[in-house]
Amino acid sequence: ETNNIYDRIMCGSDQIWNKYNPFYYLRFVNDNKFKASYAPSFGRSKVSDYKSKRKKALERFDLISVREEQGKEIIKDLIGNDKEISIVSDPTLLLEKEEWKEISSPRFIDGEYIICYLLGDREENKRYCYDIAKKLNKSIFFIPVIYKQHDESDYIKDDIGPSEFLSLLRNASFICTDSFHGLIFSLLFEKNFVCLKRFEDKDKISQNSRIYSLAKELEITDMILNSEEQMNEILKRKLNYKEINNRINNYKSKLHRENFSKV
Repeated sequence: ETNNIYDRIMCGSDQIWNKYNPFYYLRFVNDNKFKASYAPSFGRSKVSDYKSKRKKALERFDLISVREEQGKEIIKDLIGNDKEISIVSDPTLLLEKEEWKEISSPRFIDGEYIICYLLGDREENKRYCYDIAKKLNKSIFFIPVIYKQHDESDYIKDDIGPSEFLSLLRNASFICTDSFHGLIFSLLFEKNFVCLKRFEDKDKISQNSRIYSLAKELEITDMILNSEEQMNEILKRKLNYKEINNRINNYKSKLHRENFSKV
């Protein structure tokens, strides 16, 4: 039915190419239809599973874009240099701060607070969060990600949908996150924040690379916490969002002008 209705079909984004799923590789799309990707991610630095199936699927694409350099290298390894692989910004960066505010729900936590959005369950990162809350003398709240967290203290008990998620980040005094999108929304809402490592760098399933890639591009790699000593420097630092916003705009403009104007 989709083939009968549409001329151009696009897939994306987030980690749709992490595991092989033929639908996310547009295998259902007819050969004569224009097939494109916008900013998908493999979520890792290399793939070793379903390589032949990934290769056949990717070779059918008319236009491929990914959101990080590692993804580009993975595709080149799979299909060679026959196709141009573009790097584009994550779609969350396509909206401006004011547009995200319109989607955000009203504030529902009183007073100043630290919000922690951790996709991983590393005890070390939790300790960092509590230490930061103590140093800043502010209340601390965690957005629950793992089901068991609903019963733990300091975790938000209310239902958290997209608009509530935005509200919690938008109204926080400080953000602690190990999430790529937690980093992006910290920047969009111009917050003081710290980026924690969800994985050890040597971990085979590490997804730290996409955070490193964006942080390097925006010149904020020193906001990724590597040690207890560095924490004090991060807490004292006042981010210059005029400069950061200029870098974000230049980053988006460059990527979209040079790499994705063909669609």
